[in-house]
This record gives sequence, C-alpha cells and structure tokens, in this order.
Amino acid sequence: MPVPIAAGILFLLPRYLDRDEGAGFSLRKLDFAGTATLAATMLALVYTVVEAPNVGWGAPRTLLSFVGVGALLSAFVLIEQHSPNPLVRLGILRSPQLRRANFGAMALLGSWFGFQFMGTLYMQDLRDWSAVEMALAFLPTGIIVAAGSPNIGRLVNRVGTTIPVAVGLTSLAASYVLFLNIGANTDYLTGMLPTFILAGIGFMLTFGPLNMAATGGVAPEEQGLASGLVYTSFQVGGAIGLAIATAVIDAGTAASSSPAGSAAALLDGFHSAILTSLAIAVIGIAITVVPLVAGRTRRAPARVATAAAGDHQE
Repeated sequence: MPVPIAAGILFLLPRYLDRDEGAGFSLRKLDFAGTATLAATMLALVYTVVEAPNVGWGAPRTLLSFVGVGALLSAFVLIEQHSPNPLVRLGILRSPQLRRANFGAMALLGSWFGFQFMGTLYMQDLRDWSAVEMALAFLPTGIIVAAGSPNIGRLVNRVGTTIPVAVGLTSLAASYVLFLNIGANTDYLTGMLPTFILAGIGFMLTFGPLNMAATGGVAPEEQGLASGLVYTSFQVGGAIGLAIATAVIDAGTAASSSPAGSAAALLDGFHSAILTSLAIAVIGIAITVVPLVAGRTRRAPARVATAAAGDHQE
C-alpha cells in the first residue's frame, strides 16, 4: 500500500510546491557508493541476527557475518568522509539530541515489532483466532494513536519533548509487563485490552516527539537529513527487534520443560519474547531519557547556588 500512495504524492508535489531558489537535481550529486554501502550494512546486520539462532551465535559463520557488518560500516564512514556530496554528513551525529532521538526510535519500534509478532502468534496459533479477530484486538492501539497524535504538537510546545518521550516509553514498558500474565485462556477485556491501551498511549506520546527532537536544533538545510536518519532508525530498530524476538521465541519454546508443541511450551517462548521487548524499551528509556533527567537534576542545584550568591552580593 505505501508504494502507490508514495507514487501519487511524488506526482502531485511539483504541482503544489514552489521550487527553491537555485535548487537543481543531478545524478552526479547522488552518493551512490554511500547509499549502496549503508543499505548493504543494514541488510547484512538483519540477516545475521535472523540466521544466528539457526547456525549458532558463536558459529564461525555468525562471527564472520558480524565482522562483515563492521567492515561495511567502516567502509561507509570512509566513503562519507571523502564524498563531495555525502549521503550523511557525519558531523550531524555530534548532536546529542539527535543521537538520543535515534536511539529512542530504535527502541520504540524495536520493542513493539517484536511484541506485535509475538502477540500475533499467540492469538492465531495458540488461541485459534482469525486474522480479522487478531487485527481487531490490536485496533485500540491504532485508534488511540490516530485520535491523540494531532494534539501532541501543542503538548510539546508547552512541556518540550523529554516528558512525552519519557512517559511514552514508560507506558510502553508497562504494557509489556501487563502482558506477562497472559495464559492459554486469558480474557481479552481484562487481560489483554489494558496492554493495548497502554501501548497506544506510549506510541501517541513518543512517535511524534521523537521526530521533533531529531529535527530540533538542526540547520534548515539539514532537516531532511535529520528526518531521514530518525526514520531509518525506526525501520532498522523494528527489523532488528523482530529478528531478535523471532530467535527468542524459538529458543524459549525449544528450552521449555513442557512437551514440545504444547500450549505451555508456546507460552514459555512468548513470555521470553515479551521480556525481550521489555528489555529493549527499558534500554531505550536509559539512553534517551535518563541522561536528560540527570542533567536537569545537576543543573538545578547550580541555579540555586548562583541565585543565592547573587542575593548575598546584594
């Protein structure tokens, strides 16, 4: 579905947007080498994580794959450092705010994609729900996001991005904690719906502010680059989180003491995947929010001391 929508937008844009002064398109300005190397790096990383459970995390093939990912990433950095028109100006990554926003984006979709995959298997394989019933079960999350997101801009204007992101990631983590109590016959309204409500609140408070944090303070000519970076983090985080969740479900089911193929064995695998999503969300909070909160805490006594010194001088 995104393909025809994107094609339609690209067709209509020239009709409704004025061309910037001096703007021009040239194939010679495109960083083909950097684009190809970055795409190969991301694909190789996801492939390695997906295949590692099958061949072993310590197997030579897996280790060599990770070495290859590191080599590709190093090649990308070298290309960008010497390209006259780099795909990514590496200096932009010196912004702590941009880096934290990208880590938050990876944690948001990395945890959610894995959880969503686990929830789909739980509802369809264990509970024998149809695809429509499963989609309706997740629907409250989407409704909350669609209804609340248009108001997030006003909230950010009043309190900034830190508080919504902190509350949002915490709400997402809490939703995973609630789902740890699922069983083979858990009631939807009392045992599952609260999870999807908290997840919707988490997405509503986090997705938009992370985009705003990524582009805030960035020069106008690099707004597109900053936005592209955070959306890449969303997608890469989701892909890696899904790959890890798949591996954890398989490992948790295989290691279960319950009979193979039983509901109890499947639940053991699902619980392991939920813990993985929870861990990713908590790491996201630690990287994205904790440094900001700690910085504000350190600055508060300094402001008090400065004010006291001023009063003493007066």
